[in-house]
Amino acid sequence: MVRGMEEDEAETWRRGDAPPSRGADSEACRADRARGKLAPCQDVLLSPSSITERSIQAHSGGAAGDCFEVVGDGSALAPTTLPSSLSLLALPPELLTLVAEQLDAHCAASGVRGLDARGLASFAAACSACLAAAHDELRAALHAAVTRCLVPDSGPQVVSRDALVACPYFSLPETLTEIPQRSFQDCTALASLSLPAGCTTIGKNAFFGCTQLTEVELPAALTTICNGAFDGSTSLERLSFPAALDKIGGWAFQGLTSLVEVDLSPCLGLTTIPYGAFAGNTALAKLTLPRALTTIATTAFYRCISLTELTLPASLVSVGDGAFNGCLALTQLNFREATALRSLGYGAFAVS
Repeated sequence: MVRGMEEDEAETWRRGDAPPSRGADSEACRADRARGKLAPCQDVLLSPSSITERSIQAHSGGAAGDCFEVVGDGSALAPTTLPSSLSLLALPPELLTLVAEQLDAHCAASGVRGLDARGLASFAAACSACLAAAHDELRAALHAAVTRCLVPDSGPQVVSRDALVACPYFSLPETLTEIPQRSFQDCTALASLSLPAGCTTIGKNAFFGCTQLTEVELPAALTTICNGAFDGSTSLERLSFPAALDKIGGWAFQGLTSLVEVDLSPCLGLTTIPYGAFAGNTALAKLTLPRALTTIATTAFYRCISLTELTLPASLVSVGDGAFNGCLALTQLNFREATALRSLGYGAFAVS
């Protein structure tokens, strides 16, 4: 009995064999896409659910992070290892569909009928092209989302800040000159950050309560850090202050319990350390003040209990009430250079 094509195809699928040849734009192929079954090559089936480490190993002959390059005339292949961040398994599910569709069209157009040397070359080429396109697409989408979050009047925010910073390609737009107030307030997913080179201002409470933030690169152009900018960022371990910085707001670095050293000597125009600026930095052991400093305000370094020594600069005129109150380990205090000092506030260096 002669069976129809549909019956033959159904039997082939039941046996787990490769499906019959079909074009990328055929009706059957489109139906497969709708069912989530895609045929990038006649002998390979890929779909978002079927792209697993095992299937990638089976089709490529190597580990999930391996791909193949054509050598010479294409008859020989050499394995190359992609970084884990560029493997198929690293892509989010919505992009795996794009991978499968691109492989389908690429292999069908090249007429490949099996995973021989030519088939592997086609498979590898399609993988590389698709991965590059997918990652570029993700970068562009992420950039647009970050811009919507940070730039006024740039459109509705549709993604949470935690979701944005968790993406592998998260970065701030290079055109950004100011981090708006409360931009990343209480964003616990933020671990490290490099600010754009042209950024001049960090707004009020911009990184308030970012408890997992361990490192932030402050750009050379930065001039202003507003009130509470890094207040409560308890994991922040290191800060390098740029020469252009000339204004720090109150409580800007309060409660940074992991910060061990503060060196403000590069800040040539910084004349005032305001109220509570570095209060409660319990791990702070080394402090270098700027040469142009004239004023240390009330409670500026309150309860920096690990600070052991301090030299006051020649330019210093006044130290506010309780400026170093509660600095229990402070045993070496050098006033020798502070010839301009005229005012010492109540309990400025009290230990209680």
